[in-house]
Amino acid sequence: MNLAKLLYHRLIPAFVRNPFGLWRRELLRRLTRAPQIPPAPLLQRIQSTATASEYLEVGQRAAESVSRIIVLSIPGTPRLLDLGCGPGRVLRHLPELWEMTGVDEFGDAVEWSRRNISRARFVEADPGGPLPFEDNAFSVLIAVSLLPNLEPSRRENVTVEAARLLEDGGLFIVSTPGLAVLSAFDPTASPTELRRAGILRARSGPFLFTAGGLDALFSEHFDPVLWEEQGLDGFQDLSVYRRRPRAPASG
Repeated sequence: MNLAKLLYHRLIPAFVRNPFGLWRRELLRRLTRAPQIPPAPLLQRIQSTATASEYLEVGQRAAESVSRIIVLSIPGTPRLLDLGCGPGRVLRHLPELWEMTGVDEFGDAVEWSRRNISRARFVEADPGGPLPFEDNAFSVLIAVSLLPNLEPSRRENVTVEAARLLEDGGLFIVSTPGLAVLSAFDPTASPTELRRAGILRARSGPFLFTAGGLDALFSEHFDPVLWEEQGLDGFQDLSVYRRRPRAPASG
């Protein structure tokens, strides 16, 4: 290489010399780079298995279901909060242009997400609140697999906090196991028992829900919009609620 060419390559940045080539190499690097996967102990605690494929595939299916509803219902750029986001299983698959925040009480999940998922910001906090956000801060809240793992008092706290954070007309999208998968969680429980109770703790630990049980939980602040049996990922039921307009302030 002659002196002039050597100086050219040393003094002129690559993005000026060959911007298309640089972009092409960066795109190739992104396409061929293996996705970042949380460590096995974190996966085991969050999703009850340490399987990377479940983390990626279930997150992808959940994101597709959530995106379909949001795109059809929310004008403009959604302002989305993921309650109980874990290591970003759903957020990593949602559109980068959306304004997204994830909240989780487990610090290691939040720290991993901050290091590996750039399309959202992550906050360590109890999803039941109080959360460090203004009233009406979001147009969409999602809670994937959160409610089944909360005791009744914490479920109520999540409901109240969701009502505070959502703007009028905003969507609350939740996933819960229900009648279709009752036997997988509790072979001894009967569908009649779950239908009568609306919300039932399975012998294996988590709570299961009917559409009526969720309607009763959210009735103070939300109106039901949609319920799809196993509609989230082919396993959990998908429910959508709309924040009821607040009453005008008196005086």
